[in-house]
Amino acid sequence: MASIKSWLTSHFPALSSRDYVLFLIGQFVSVIGTWMQATALPYLAYRISGRPLDLGLIGFATTLPTLLFALPAGVLVERWDKRKATIILQILMSVQAFGLAYLTFTNQLQIWHIATLAFIYGSAVAVEVTARQAMLIELAGKEALPSAIALQTTAFNLGRIIGPL
Repeated sequence: MASIKSWLTSHFPALSSRDYVLFLIGQFVSVIGTWMQATALPYLAYRISGRPLDLGLIGFATTLPTLLFALPAGVLVERWDKRKATIILQILMSVQAFGLAYLTFTNQLQIWHIATLAFIYGSAVAVEVTARQAMLIELAGKEALPSAIALQTTAFNLGRIIGPL
């Protein structure tokens, strides 16, 4: 066990930071949920209305906030406590997901609900991704930054594969 740990930390120095490891695990779980939702929203919209236009509407509502908020988010995140901002935004995304689940399970879900919740989610993601990326150097340290980026990218892409399953 010790030899595995030493091999991992020698090849991926970011893993020697307990805070980074916890962050990476949390991010991986979050990304899986993100891609579950990204798969489910268009499916729900099409199932409710049967109109292909609604698929585009949901995609637009999810993506528009990135265009609107990503650049200003970079400036704001540099002034905020990145950890607190990430936690608050993750809570907002959780509330949004639970709202979606509630409306779905109570058969109250309508297209406008999905579009609104997709916009809220997209807005939170536009800022949260910026805060999360900026936290890497604080969590892993400057020397371990390349391995932190590699591990984060791996976790993100694995989540993209696992989430829609």
